Amino acid sequence: IETARAIAATGAKVLCTVRDVKKGESALADILKPGQVALVNMDLNSLESVRSAAKSVLSQTSTLNILINNAGIMATPTLVKTADGFESQFGTNHLAHFLLFELLKPTLLTSSTPNSTLASSISLPPATAPVLSRSATTTSTMADTRHGPRTAAVKQPIYTWPMRSNEDTATKVCTG
Repeated sequence: IETARAIAATGAKVLCTVRDVKKGESALADILKPGQVALVNMDLNSLESVRSAAKSVLSQTSTLNILINNAGIMATPTLVKTADGFESQFGTNHLAHFLLFELLKPTLLTSSTPNSTLASSISLPPATAPVLSRSATTTSTMADTRHGPRTAAVKQPIYTWPMRSNEDTATKVCTG
């Protein structure tokens, strides 16, 4: 919800997927605006629902610049299966997101432009670094509980690389 709020605050068109439209309307009432922030019914427990949601998204916009797959389940106490017969955590967290991405991928690719960058704090081998621009360094502290209270600071560079996106007509889809 907070991701959708933050993206909507930029003025981008945002399509949020929800299992229950009434609950989604209640949770996002403060940002729902016709033409800017809308809900799309989608249950990640059903691949047919994912297909239907992708069709709905594509009927509402011809451009998609960002897809955020943020919904998921974890540690179900018993074996539960999706509507398609997959173990629920695997089906929901992986298969449904993958299917949604695959169905939206052509539009994501055709909506892109060469002018944007994507930032990520990842560790890359030095041979890769010349291709990327180093923009900052983050520091995180890790505790080693096996050897007492000592900590080790790990510096991790943040790299940016070209990613195609047209920010003037940006449409974001947030699942969750």
